[in-house]
Amino acid sequence: MTLIKRYSLALMMVLLTSGAIGSAALAGTIAPGLQAQLADLQGEEQIKVLVVLRERVDVSTLDQDLHAQRVTLAVRHQIVIDELKQVAANSQGDLIADLDARLGRGEVAGYTPHWLINAVVVVATADAVREIAARDDVMRVE
Repeated sequence: MTLIKRYSLALMMVLLTSGAIGSAALAGTIAPGLQAQLADLQGEEQIKVLVVLRERVDVSTLDQDLHAQRVTLAVRHQIVIDELKQVAANSQGDLIADLDARLGRGEVAGYTPHWLINAVVVVATADAVREIAARDDVMRVE
């Protein structure tokens, strides 16, 4: 088994045992300060928010495991980046599809996905933000 496959398998085991994959997830929360801002918005007024997805990479543990295996810094760096990108690619798809549909309905003005923290910056109406926060794959909206 190659080094990358071995660490990918180890990462999947960490995610499965931590409940990040395969468990019934709860809807996300809206930051208190954002809740106050949303309460002040009317009609089609839009706001920019950060939608943080639930699925995470335990970068610290992954890096420690790779370090313990005496993987070079350059290889550790690449494996961590690849894992972050892979988790974001796998977990953002459904949200992006929802945002695209909302773009067509005028509920969302735009969005920008970010793999580093597995989040998407979204410009949307207050109602759309509340609905997005209620998704099972969303951890929080700020």
